[in-house]
Amino acid sequence: VVQMLMQQTRVAYWQAVGAQQLQAQIAPLLEQAEQALGDSQAIEKQGLKDPLQSLGYQRELLSLVLQLESIRDELAQAKPKLASIMNLEPGKPFELAVPGDFAEPELAIAPEKMEETALLNRPELIEASYNERIGLNETHKAMAKLLPGIELSVGAHYDSNDFLVNNEWRDAGPQVSWNLLNLLNAKHIKAAAKAQYDLAHEQRLALNMAVLTQVHVAYIDYTSRKQQFEWTQQLNAVEQRILEHTRNATAAQAQGKLTEIRAATSALMAKLKLYQSYAAYQGAYGQMIA
Repeated sequence: VVQMLMQQTRVAYWQAVGAQQLQAQIAPLLEQAEQALGDSQAIEKQGLKDPLQSLGYQRELLSLVLQLESIRDELAQAKPKLASIMNLEPGKPFELAVPGDFAEPELAIAPEKMEETALLNRPELIEASYNERIGLNETHKAMAKLLPGIELSVGAHYDSNDFLVNNEWRDAGPQVSWNLLNLLNAKHIKAAAKAQYDLAHEQRLALNMAVLTQVHVAYIDYTSRKQQFEWTQQLNAVEQRILEHTRNATAAQAQGKLTEIRAATSALMAKLKLYQSYAAYQGAYGQMIA
């Protein structure tokens, strides 16, 4: 449970960091898109441009607005999810400490040692080992039930009857008892106890195989998420440079507002994907640790 909680927190934290970093950028961009949309609608009404050209312009702007609204809604859910995991009061504001860069988590265990580490440390396997030992003890108990019971008794006695020659006496002796029903069912009792032990043993072997499979799947996912994050980093860098050049061109009146808004939206989405990719990378790392 602790391992799962740590993994969920790791993913939710990075998603919330991304939301905290990007939410402030959405409002100005939405305002810019809405202003451009209003200008285009006014131009269309005045008949200053070709109607189809104006409508196509508005269509692109509305598509960008919908994308920005979708991003804003997605970001708005990130912090409440983290607050729920941290058991904070609903709606309580909090600020996250943001690391300076995206440090790539490295596994401290070589891939060839992961199977052995998992088989030694996984709590499910330790529990299965205990169950197997319990099954073995149940077999011993079942065998012990077939043996006769021996009781030793020692006692002092007194009787107030005046006609007795001796009113006080002591006795001691062994008493042997045997449950004939257990004896008759000896075969079934042994078989049931052995079946319980065999079941616990097979369950442990099956769990071993499941754990080894999880290790290999988690490692494949970890390496895949790492590669995806590296590609996403490159994509984000390209989108940010495109935005920079587009803003320079817009300032020089070489391009219109739509091109700048489109580039800014693409850059924002690229940065969002970067945080999402890193959160998935951290989640795969947490799964690998678990």
